[in-house]
Order: sequence, then C-alpha cells, then structure tokens
Amino acid sequence: MMKQLLINYQSLLYSITPEIRFYLGKKGYGKGFYLAPFYRNSKLSLEGVSFDYEDELGTPSSIKAKGSINGNTVGLLIGSQFNLGKSFVLDWWIIGPHYGSASGAINGINSQPFSEYEKEALNTEANEFDFPLVDQTTEITDRAININFSGPWGGARAGLSIGYRF
Repeated sequence: MMKQLLINYQSLLYSITPEIRFYLGKKGYGKGFYLAPFYRNSKLSLEGVSFDYEDELGTPSSIKAKGSINGNTVGLLIGSQFNLGKSFVLDWWIIGPHYGSASGAINGINSQPFSEYEKEALNTEANEFDFPLVDQTTEITDRAININFSGPWGGARAGLSIGYRF
C-alpha cells in the first residue's frame, strides 16, 4: 500500500503575459488608473517528485518522477501608474484575476518490474490523489507510472513595479 503519492517536489515556472492597457483618466497614456486585458501562457516543470509505496512484504520503495503543467488563461488587470519625479514611475497592479485551462503529466520509471500487487496499490493510490475539477488518467505498466491530467486553471496577479522613463 502506498504511504505518500507526491513528496519533495521542486518546480520551475515561466509565464509569458502580453497585455494591452487602456488608461481611464484624462491625464493621458502612462498616468492614472487603467484596465489591461491579458493572455497568459504558463509552464510549471516538476522535478524531484516521488511515488512512495510498499511491496507485498511491506518493504518501502519509491519511484522518482518528473512532469510538467502547461496553462493558458485570459484575464483583466486593474492597476494604476504614478509619476515619482521626472524619470521614475510606480506601477501598482491592484488585481488581475485570470482563468483558463491546463494540461500536464507526471511520469516515473522504476528500476525493476512491478509485481501485480504493487501495480494495484499504485493504481489505487494514484486514483485517490484527486485534483478538484480535473480529469485524470493513470497508466501503470511493468516499470512505469504515468498520470495525465487536464482541467481548469486560474490565478490572480498583483504587485508593485518601479520603472525608469527614458
């Protein structure tokens, strides 16, 4: 029976987020409140994922795995931009919710073939690892475990940025 499905993971993330800003005030471009519709393409790479399980004799074993999640979302950022003197600008990203979809996979290869007992235990536990609102398929072969998933993806942007105007 499996004790833990995923532990000790590290991730690498990149996002590309083009946006178009529409300034609402009469101050002109680059000043005051704005609305910015945007698109975001993200990739989250998972490394150091472990599938821990026990064999028929109760001996603990683990499989090292890795995977990735790719997401595409659209959203609307609300913000404000202020001049801080002649050349510096403060850009306040007040809130930018976004929503879309994502898909990904986690794959691990075992050094030895799984017994039928180990396959059943891994399959049961992998299917109990439930992401809310996500479609998940699990495949366990003689030496590998593969989990594929897809579903909704979202988040929110917020922050402060200081810029220098040329």
